[in-house]
Amino acid sequence: MNREKIAACVVLYQPDQQLFKNITSYCEEISRVFVIDNSDVPTDMSILQAKYPFIQYIFKGGNLGIATALNEAVHKARAEGFEWILTMDQDSSFAEGALSLYLTSFDAMDKYKVGIVSLHHHMGEENAGVQEWEQINSTMTSGNLLNIECHLETGGFLDKLFIDYVDHEFCLRIRKQGYAIWQNNRVNLIHQLGALKVKKIFGLSIPYTNHHPIRRYYITRNRLYVIFKYFAFSPSSSLTELSHMINEGIKIVLFEKDKLKKAKSIILGIKDFIFSNFGKYPY
Repeated sequence: MNREKIAACVVLYQPDQQLFKNITSYCEEISRVFVIDNSDVPTDMSILQAKYPFIQYIFKGGNLGIATALNEAVHKARAEGFEWILTMDQDSSFAEGALSLYLTSFDAMDKYKVGIVSLHHHMGEENAGVQEWEQINSTMTSGNLLNIECHLETGGFLDKLFIDYVDHEFCLRIRKQGYAIWQNNRVNLIHQLGALKVKKIFGLSIPYTNHHPIRRYYITRNRLYVIFKYFAFSPSSSLTELSHMINEGIKIVLFEKDKLKKAKSIILGIKDFIFSNFGKYPY
């Protein structure tokens, strides 16, 4: 495939100084980068844009959600003739040579009815799997090569979810409509999982997320939406999500701070799911 047919995008929300290094890690291999900024105050991109004039910075003046920002980037990429778009988080980056390896393997693969090409999200553990390629059920957004026609044909990312489960819902929906998701296990993306903590009990390391109460609201509401909407299509996925929901609830009680605030957020998330109240956190 012609590399000129691949753009990239990154969605910002109050980024730190690591952002510039992260974006630089993929600018050498990509001919167009869309930066969608959901922050309340603009991010100064002038230094990066001076070095990479193909970076287009779009300031939204407030948080419109990850789904809306991704959809805008995809539509802009399509309008400029791109066929695939690399979707990145602001806290993700490639090690030297990793993106080139990723794109080379992508060039060689059969892309018929492929909606997403993903990679191994490196968060301290070894690569998941020994074979180079495997078909997977779902993946997080960062580091994906997204088929723009698949995005348009299947309706794009779901704006009403705002954040959390935007990626998982999209993966389930495109698979339901006949598209595959493939993962390259030999290419790493360096990705930081926010708020991750570890508690040691009797020599065992137990990870927990310690998300802000507002994130707990989104996780609860959107997870329930995905569980019930796709239960018939993927019961195993829905049961796994229910199990995670119970486990996370136990960890909140045992390990996390702000237990009452998080409990309230979970209750609000359940209530809004039941009454189909979606969009930005309203409380």
